[in-house]
Amino acid sequence: MIRHMRPTRWSVVLLLAAFAGTCTPRGAKDFRGEVPTSPVIVAGVSLPEVLPSGGTQPFVMRARPGGLLVVFFGFVNCPDICPTTLSETKRAVAMLGGGGRDLEVAFVTVDPTRDSAQVMLDYLGSFFEQGAHALRPETQDQLGRAQTAFRATSTVTREADGHVDVSHTATTYVVDPAGRVILQWPFGTSAADMAHDLRRLTGDAPGPDGAASDALAPPTAPAEGLLLDDAWVRASPRGATMGAAYLTLESTTGDRLVEVATDSSLTEYMEMHEIVAGEGGALRMQQVASLELPAGERVTFEPGGRHLMFIGLRQPLVAGRSVALRLRFERAGERTVHAVVRGD
Repeated sequence: MIRHMRPTRWSVVLLLAAFAGTCTPRGAKDFRGEVPTSPVIVAGVSLPEVLPSGGTQPFVMRARPGGLLVVFFGFVNCPDICPTTLSETKRAVAMLGGGGRDLEVAFVTVDPTRDSAQVMLDYLGSFFEQGAHALRPETQDQLGRAQTAFRATSTVTREADGHVDVSHTATTYVVDPAGRVILQWPFGTSAADMAHDLRRLTGDAPGPDGAASDALAPPTAPAEGLLLDDAWVRASPRGATMGAAYLTLESTTGDRLVEVATDSSLTEYMEMHEIVAGEGGALRMQQVASLELPAGERVTFEPGGRHLMFIGLRQPLVAGRSVALRLRFERAGERTVHAVVRGD
């Protein structure tokens, strides 16, 4: 559950959004992120913040005096893009050491029909114990106006069979007290680069590296020329019914991955997915029916790219546990790899 903090020296809020272009103002070359070429003013954007009490309050997209606001659009059942960005942000805050204690984080849902107030609070609380804001637009028009201000887009398509397809732009924005976007990070920006930019913007000295290394599952011994290595699963944020697993594959003779599965008591089913860019740079997940493994070439499933997707989780993926992933190959047949569930 999210706890509210006292007024802070500066604040950070996250929003997954589209990028507005770049320029080279004073000091821009020293940033790892990019700077808008033309003014992007978002001070007029206000969205409802859901509260643990069950009510809402207006949240304005503007940093507090002397502070910063970093803003992010996503949705709870995003298995890769959103949790990857939130995890990197959490690590960046940890890297700031004492300078990160007063940071605030907000998450704006582009899928408010499925993302209820409580689901959002639980989900965001999985990443940040305090100082986080769950923003839930009450109407599509309200969401649209916010996205237009940030030059962002999203689409939610509900098919007849009940499948929901969500795409959204994938850049994180830093906003100043006047409500101007002063910096933006494309999807995939590392925690180290985020921390570097935040230190420059706030004048904080470098803090300790707070990103702890997580243990990976040991390599699975080669079988008939097939290597399965670095298998791991992302721990479930509270409220999520989707999840993702990652690993590296290598076939010495060439093969094709044709099916993925796990225990039916854990999830309804699994699919292979990749992230593709659509119109306007919006990102979406796309199912991959099979995957070619060229002889001697390592093929990697990793955050922000290919992933094995758990669809309809029947129980959460808990850090420290192990998940048996069953992979079926055209030539090598079925192989099982035990993947460690990793938290942040």
